[in-house]
Amino acid sequence: MNAPPSVGLPYGSYPRLALAWLSTEAVRTRNREIELGPTFSSFMYKLGLTPVTGKRGTTSRLRDQLHRLFSTTIRCTYSDDYSWLTYRMSYLCRPCLIPWEALQTQFGADYGQPRDFKRKFLGHLADVLHVYPAVRLSDRPMGLLLRQSPTHLRRALGTLR
Repeated sequence: MNAPPSVGLPYGSYPRLALAWLSTEAVRTRNREIELGPTFSSFMYKLGLTPVTGKRGTTSRLRDQLHRLFSTTIRCTYSDDYSWLTYRMSYLCRPCLIPWEALQTQFGADYGQPRDFKRKFLGHLADVLHVYPAVRLSDRPMGLLLRQSPTHLRRALGTLR
């Protein structure tokens, strides 16, 4: 399988404008399909742009940036699992029970059964406790009970001062 040819990354105001307009339209219409208009010029008017043809015109620049934008794969990953807990502890004022369903929505929506999520979550939590032993929490049938604890991050930042 051959990789698609590189068209470069989007840059400048046109891709930002297009993403803002597309996001707004998706929220406004509550639809996964967005109507751009019958012509490219009509789409440009929706963006607030005046179509100007030619090599340096707005039409060719927007077309190029949209090609770059829609050819781009964007992936967001986050691997530093213990940081959620230390962030949560930074503003915790009283004991807080976080339901398993809420944790599954935030961390593991792809698990079919809640018990599968809970088992995996508690396994990862055991790893977190190795690097954050001062945290005060407990596994409850309805969720994870958090109690005020020193944050792991504050302690690390204190050593940098």
